[in-house]
Amino acid sequence: GITVSQDSLKNTFENLAEKMTKIYPGEIIVEWHGEESIVDLKRANHFFRIYQEALSNSIKYSKSKQIRVIVRNYSLFFMDIIDFGIGFSEREVGNGFGTQNMQERAHEVNSNLTISSKIDAGTVVKLRPRK
Repeated sequence: GITVSQDSLKNTFENLAEKMTKIYPGEIIVEWHGEESIVDLKRANHFFRIYQEALSNSIKYSKSKQIRVIVRNYSLFFMDIIDFGIGFSEREVGNGFGTQNMQERAHEVNSNLTISSKIDAGTVVKLRPRK
C-alpha cells in the first residue's frame, strides 16, 4: 500500500487518488491549499488514513461520478471529502462505514470528524481542528 513518508503529504494524497481511479469509474479531484507536507509523521499518517477510509467508502457505496477532496493545510489541517452520490440516511452512518476508526484517528489529531449525508444528495466528510 501507500505509506506516508517525509515526502509531501499532498503527493501521497494524489498517488492514492490516482491508484483508486483504476477501480473507480468516476473522477477524483484533490484540491490542496497551503503547505504540502506535515512535519509530524504520526499526524500526517492519521490524516492520510482518514482520507483513505472516506475515499474508499465513497468509491464503494456512493455511485457518485465525482469525488472531491479539499484540503487546507496552513498551520491547522482542514479536510472535506465530498461525493454527489446516492447518500444514506443518518441512521445508517452509526458505526458502519468504518466511521469508528475515522473518529478515533480524528481524536488522536485533536480534530472533529463529521459525516453528513442526504438520500440522493451525496455525502460530506469534514475534518476540522478542535477549537
